[in-house]
This record gives sequence, structure tokens and C-alpha cells, in this order.
Amino acid sequence: MHSYTPPPPTPATAVHEAAHAVVGLIEGLDLQSVTVQVPARAAFDLSQSHTIRSYISVSIAGRIGEDRHRRLEATFFDHELDFWSHAIAGGTGGSCDECAAMRAVMGALPGATAAEIRAAYREVEAYVIETIRRPAVWWAISHVADALIERLTLSGEEVRSIVDRHIDLS
Repeated sequence: MHSYTPPPPTPATAVHEAAHAVVGLIEGLDLQSVTVQVPARAAFDLSQSHTIRSYISVSIAGRIGEDRHRRLEATFFDHELDFWSHAIAGGTGGSCDECAAMRAVMGALPGATAAEIRAAYREVEAYVIETIRRPAVWWAISHVADALIERLTLSGEEVRSIVDRHIDLS
């Protein structure tokens, strides 16, 4: 019998998960842990009430952080956002970050037109892009990602101690 050893995490994966974690802390969510071990994820305690914008922001922060790491800044075309909204409306959307974001947008805007859904998504997307562009936020994401590459999993407290060196979360 062969044993499987997952490959080491990539810097892009570490930045992706670090961006979820840091934006979640900025949004006031209670970060439990973040890991780059398979399955990579940032885990939050969602038992407290938060805004829909917070959930959407955290959902899309990974992609936006990963894009910045690759020196890109990209947004989806209208037809791509429409694909996600149709998948959610049709019950075929999964649990990926974009599905979670679109599910939150559509849940907040029942009966909205495609244009209204796109506008709401783009408003939060612009906010997250601007947030991640801030030097202090980018430094926090980068340092959390470095710690993830080194240790693979961090507790919420460990992430917060890194972030507190760069951003005042109080």
C-alpha cells in the first residue's frame, strides 16, 4: 500500500488563506484558525451576527490577495458573475469561495436583477481590493502567509498577534 504525502503549500496558497484570515479580522469576525494543509482554509466562528458584506468580503479576499501576490488585479466579467449567480439560483453552486460570495449576495437581495446582483458584488469587491492595497494590510497578509509556510497552521490568536503589529483592530 502506498501512502500519500501532500505537496508542500505554495506561497500563493498561503497568501490566499492569509487574505481570508486578515480581512476576516478587519471585518470583526472571530478567527479560529487558518491552515494551508489540505484542505486549506480559514475557519471562523460564525455564531455571532455580522453583516452580509463581512461574509462576502472574507469569501472573495483569498482570490484578491492571491491576485495581488501574483502582481495582478482582476475582476470578473459580467458574464462570469452571471455564471455564478445562475449556478447558485439553479442549485448547482458548490462550496467554493465565489459560490459562497454569490450565495450571500443573492440571499441579501432576493428577487434582484442580474444587474443589481453584479452591482452589489462589485461594491464589496472594490472595498476588498482597496483594503488589501493598503500597505499595512498587505504587510499583515504577507507576514501571516510567511508564518503559514513555516508552520502550516496558525490559531486565531497567533494570526491576530501578527496582524496587531501592522493594523489596529480595536
